[in-house]
Amino acid sequence: MEQVTLTRRELYDLVWSTPMTTIAKKYLISDVGLRKICISMNIPLPRVGHWEKIKAGKHITIVPLPEKFEAKGEIILKLRTENDPAPSQKDPVRALAEELSNQNIPFKVPDILTSKDSRIINAQKALTEKNQYLHRGLASSGRGNLSINVSPQNINRALCFMQGLISALEKRGHQLKINSEETVVVVSGQSIMIALREKVKIKRVPNKWGSFDNIYEPEGSLIFELGKYGAKEWRDGSKKLEERLPEIMARMEIEAKSNIEAEIERKKREDEQMEKERQRKAVELRQKQELNEFRKLVVNADRWQLAQHLRAYLEQLEKQAEKTNTLTDELKEWLNWAQHKVNWYDPLINAKDEWLSDEDKNNIFVQEKNIGNSFFNHMPEPSPYL
Repeated sequence: MEQVTLTRRELYDLVWSTPMTTIAKKYLISDVGLRKICISMNIPLPRVGHWEKIKAGKHITIVPLPEKFEAKGEIILKLRTENDPAPSQKDPVRALAEELSNQNIPFKVPDILTSKDSRIINAQKALTEKNQYLHRGLASSGRGNLSINVSPQNINRALCFMQGLISALEKRGHQLKINSEETVVVVSGQSIMIALREKVKIKRVPNKWGSFDNIYEPEGSLIFELGKYGAKEWRDGSKKLEERLPEIMARMEIEAKSNIEAEIERKKREDEQMEKERQRKAVELRQKQELNEFRKLVVNADRWQLAQHLRAYLEQLEKQAEKTNTLTDELKEWLNWAQHKVNWYDPLINAKDEWLSDEDKNNIFVQEKNIGNSFFNHMPEPSPYL
């Protein structure tokens, strides 16, 4: 059987240039198995909708391959032959929905409302209250209740659907929560907004002022929304909404899993970026330290060199005084003073000096500018021995 060895880089290039399902047709591996291999090799994967955006000519973001990876950097893929079964092309939502339907989960919506759940009871009160104001022909459960907007004729059906949904969610270990502004399902720790509404038809009717009024007529069909702004919708069609509970549940679970994977990937990229920034700052700090140490080296070398010149000068000055018989006690005292100052300035000796202990030896020859008068201070009077 033919096989191909791919490096980590080659596998990254492959999954970003070819859909997983297409790769699975060529190689003896499922798209799920290939996805797991990529995750284990720290290879980022295209997000949901990536290939649709490419087909539509929209902008896409390609995540670069992280450099950090310490394990084996290659895999072996076997080429699929005619004798090998074709990879499953079943939609993952439909596949999970079928799996859920075969389990002992009550995906059943009752015809009569029987729930004593306070969320159902509170929504029922809000939808059926006598002074309920119909907006565009629909009754609203209002804030702080299950998000339901339906005509009075569909209130019981909507509440029964929510009863069936809550029951199925709890059997799968999920939750339904109501916030002040929205209703969310919590699946694997991921909160996803949901809402139930009725489809409304808009008619433009001429009025007595010569313009048109909008008349809203509920059509009777229900629409279940999942995600913010109804990112995914299910509506009555060849199947009633009540029959699509397994599909809705499957989509919730897959959506939650996708969100978790995306969050892990985002956190990984964030950690990598933080590590790069930490390394950059560490390099920058080390560069500054190295430069400061080198500057100290240069300054100390200059100070040492000047100290040698001063000692040579003092030695010649003493010899000259001896030669001319001018080596007075006063000059000897001054030479001792000068020699001590040189020892104080020499970086290899750094002798203590009671008068100059607070002075910066590296900057004592820098002229200070007099800010008030805008001119340099007067230089000190020269020594009579210099």
